[in-house]
Amino acid sequence: MKDLKKDLDDYEPPVFVPEPEVTKSAPAPVPSTPVFVAEPPAKLAPATMPIGKTGFPVFQQVFQPVAEQTVRKQGTPPIPKLDVALFLAWRQVWTLKGLSRGRLLHSLSLAPQEEATIELYTWERHRKTLEQSSETGTEQTFEGTDSTKDTSDVYSEVNRQRDFQWQVSGSLRATYRPVAGEITLGADASVSNKSTIGEIGKTTQNRVHETVVKASTKVRSQRVTKISETVEWGSEQRITRKIRNPNLCHTLNLDYYEVLAHYAIETTFLPEDSRLCAFVPNPISTELTEAVVRRNETALSDALLEGSLRAGFEAIRYLEAYAIAVTEQAARRAAAAKVAQTGTKKPKPDPDPVVSKEQADLISAIRDLRSAAEQFGARVDAHAALDAIADHLEVSDASRRNARRWLFRRLVEAKFSSFAAELMALKDRKDEDLTVEYARQLATVLPMPQGSPTLASLGELSDKEKETYALSAAIRAGHMKDEWDWAWWSGRCREENMYTPEDMGVPGRVQRVMEKWQAYDAAPPATTAGDKAADDADQRQGQQAAEDVLEMKFPLEEIARHRERADALMSHLREHWSYYRFALFQALPPSEQLERLIIGSSNVLRAGMFEPRVVSAHGDQLAVPLNTSNYPGLEAFLLNMLGDVRNTEPATSTILLPTPGMSIESRLGRCTGCEEYIELTRAIELRRLTAVAEQAELEAERLRAELGGP
Repeated sequence: MKDLKKDLDDYEPPVFVPEPEVTKSAPAPVPSTPVFVAEPPAKLAPATMPIGKTGFPVFQQVFQPVAEQTVRKQGTPPIPKLDVALFLAWRQVWTLKGLSRGRLLHSLSLAPQEEATIELYTWERHRKTLEQSSETGTEQTFEGTDSTKDTSDVYSEVNRQRDFQWQVSGSLRATYRPVAGEITLGADASVSNKSTIGEIGKTTQNRVHETVVKASTKVRSQRVTKISETVEWGSEQRITRKIRNPNLCHTLNLDYYEVLAHYAIETTFLPEDSRLCAFVPNPISTELTEAVVRRNETALSDALLEGSLRAGFEAIRYLEAYAIAVTEQAARRAAAAKVAQTGTKKPKPDPDPVVSKEQADLISAIRDLRSAAEQFGARVDAHAALDAIADHLEVSDASRRNARRWLFRRLVEAKFSSFAAELMALKDRKDEDLTVEYARQLATVLPMPQGSPTLASLGELSDKEKETYALSAAIRAGHMKDEWDWAWWSGRCREENMYTPEDMGVPGRVQRVMEKWQAYDAAPPATTAGDKAADDADQRQGQQAAEDVLEMKFPLEEIARHRERADALMSHLREHWSYYRFALFQALPPSEQLERLIIGSSNVLRAGMFEPRVVSAHGDQLAVPLNTSNYPGLEAFLLNMLGDVRNTEPATSTILLPTPGMSIESRLGRCTGCEEYIELTRAIELRRLTAVAEQAELEAERLRAELGGP
């Protein structure tokens, strides 16, 4: 390996076929078995050193298969190319050199005379039972009351008064003087005639038509489901260890250490096992699904890199079984429903249904509301009135009315946005669109009369809310110049009643539509509604019972746990899918491997050109050993490439690996837990026992000497 690039640059290809001239009339035939011919040396360049599954480095070089004495003419399709790599074989020998103590795993401390018992017990049971009972009861009542009351009151009163007065008066006055005489004559007459007639007439007529329809249906549905689950696993493991400290005064410490194994690894190059290989695309499909994993569980499980994910295979099978159970259950319910409908005749729809009074009143109320919606959706705003206020002019009645209607529309849009949108759309609906189905849709967006605020009480909102939703933005939009002028503007708007919205009759019409809808909704017979409610309850009971059975067989927590394991396994397989595709290819029978290799190489590789096996993989490429004995040029190239690495010295390294073993070491505590006199007594006792032992030994020697023994 020391100067491989230089050798490749100076390498003379052993076989090189020159390009002969080919006539247009007689093209040279292509033989059935192509040969590998190296390209000119200037184009040869060593590639990177990829590492295969076995850990062997390979060197890559491109060759082109062409036919002997055959070249491509200009314009003919290019001949397929295969990448060729050098497979270097290495052998590793692992030799156990010994064991050593590793890290501290656990430490157990015992007091004097203390005894500890460690017991490990494993037992699991699993059992499920399901008890179901369902009951459906229906109670229907129907009551109707229709009363009409007419009241007519007539009141008439006539008062007549006539006054006549006649008054006549006269006077005569005579005066005599010496010179002359004066006579004054006066007369006065007056007539007064006064006639007063007062007439009061009052007519009051009240008509009350009260219709009360009460219909009630009570459907009592009771379902009792009891699922009891007991887990019981058929294996038991019991481990009991008793540890006792025999010391009277000192503690005992037991230290548990892991055991490490020392291995010497010797790596040796094997030139005789090195091969020149062709890279063939892996014919295994790149698609990865749970179905693919289930079909190839054995091969993938044997090649799994992460052993903790092996439970994912069972999880995938469990989830597939759950999906099949759900599908099968739905199919059975559909089949049962179809059987139940067999033989029953569907009622024919009435071609000319009679419109009931309630329906006619409902449609009439909606049409009346549509006329109000046309006014509601008209193009009105407050700018005309605000412009007049800004110019200190008199606000016209039309501008004031438009401003009040605009305020009402803005308040409705703010408080009842869905109803406002439906009201804007109602004005464009035609008569044929005003149906019962539309009334049902309209009833869902009508403002409730019990809400706060109601549609009729929007005018009672505070001035602050009216300013927030409408007036503040309108006044500030090009009318009011300074903020300090707000008090004047708000006061002028109040004077012009612009804080009082005009509802255009919308609340009353909405109330009428709601009343007519309630009357129409209560019109159908209570028995029909009750039967429908009972049928719905029975269907829900059946569906819930089926779901309970499915829940018993496939609990939710089990599905969640298996889904997590399946997702973890699938993520791992996707991350290393190239490696597992190689494992799946190796699991194929040899005959199928041979067939797929030939097809994967676009029929460039033929039988006899390669060894029918795969020695390694690089990404999605399979390394197939070539049979170089049939191609002297390739054999010489292989020997030349192995020349510099043939005499590589073996390399030795040492590695430490953890083992399942564990070692225990004991440590005696230095401190004593006994009183001083006890320690002194024990020391005296030890000396006494030592003296007794020495005495016995001396006595034995004396007796041996007396007996003359050795």
